[in-house]
Amino acid sequence: MSWVQLNGETWRPTKDVAEVKVHLSRPDAQCDRQEWSFEMMHMVPWKNPPPGASHSEKALAVRLETMGFDVRDWRRLAGMELRADAAWHERHGRCHEYGRLRESSLDVDEMLFREPAEEGLETARVRSWRAHDFVLRFGQRDGLAFSMELEAWLLPESEFWRREPESPEELARFGEGPPNLRIMATAFFTTGWVNLPRCEDPPALARRFLREEIAYEGMHDPRIQWSTRAKPGTRERVEMPEWPATVFFRTEPGTPRRRRGRLEE
Repeated sequence: MSWVQLNGETWRPTKDVAEVKVHLSRPDAQCDRQEWSFEMMHMVPWKNPPPGASHSEKALAVRLETMGFDVRDWRRLAGMELRADAAWHERHGRCHEYGRLRESSLDVDEMLFREPAEEGLETARVRSWRAHDFVLRFGQRDGLAFSMELEAWLLPESEFWRREPESPEELARFGEGPPNLRIMATAFFTTGWVNLPRCEDPPALARRFLREEIAYEGMHDPRIQWSTRAKPGTRERVEMPEWPATVFFRTEPGTPRRRRGRLEE
């Protein structure tokens, strides 16, 4: 289940769920070894869809590239809280292994679909926000699922990318007043990626790294993503099995099979 309140408007609950994903870097990578991300899509279907209308009346997409968590056991996500204030952002500036800064702000898009789309107009109107001030909480665990709550103080995207830093007075007002985004949902640990050094058996090494780093044993449907190089004189990419690889995995066999933001039953 998923419940959303945006800018004072309470949306109809849906069966949508959130996803928690993990990315493990190689042991010798010049960055944090584990990175946890969060995303969800809340899509409200039409009560009485007009002819020619899209499947949904409106939708909300929420993404967070880094939660800054480091856990020795993935099950310890239960009960964890991320309170993103100025002090947290100062402590948790995190980079990819090649030096690109991971985005620690919450990325939110609201999509309003027309009924039906009028000729010459876009089928959806999108409004975008960012939040560097938010609280994300994970509650009790049930298998791969965690109860989840999110509160955020959203700024329009155009205001977020300001050219001057906040003043001390503005920083002190982080979290002032009620949040203009509230979400309650179930978050599933669904997928992950494991970056590997060069090896003979990537799935086996990925399983070992997951077990050692986050005490996770249930890797399913591993897919090897080989490093590639350009083929001279063409745009074709050639797989290089002798180079380091990445293994993508699922936490349950054959899942998540996602359609319109939902985990299929």
